[in-house]
Amino acid sequence: MAELTNQSFTKMFYDYLASSALGLVAGSTLHAWRFPQNAPALATVILNRSPGPKTMTNDRLFNMQLLTRAATPGQAEQEAERIFDWITNTENSVGIQLDGWYIYSIEGNTAPGAIGADSAGREQWSANVIVRVQKES
Repeated sequence: MAELTNQSFTKMFYDYLASSALGLVAGSTLHAWRFPQNAPALATVILNRSPGPKTMTNDRLFNMQLLTRAATPGQAEQEAERIFDWITNTENSVGIQLDGWYIYSIEGNTAPGAIGADSAGREQWSANVIVRVQKES
């Protein structure tokens, strides 16, 4: 099993969300690290805000930002809250296995909130979650 880095965890979390019941489509309505120019107005990007994975023996802690944008404030708010609520519901995320690691805790750190429009006038909402994972034994 390779070392778990911010980049590798972001990719694993992205793959997990893309295959989840959320209905997000990888490369269209869901992105990792940045929005590509051709992304639709209604889309979410996953950003890893950890300075480095906080190591606690076989555990890792990651601070993840979920940035959602849409054409209107109402759309952005509704989608950001839908994603945040689904991710922080322990029935959906706790115990999920990710390439030799499993999620044992996801906590909402900052609930979805408006952060203003992007340069194209799309409304943006941001939320933050703390994801704790542990090596499978």
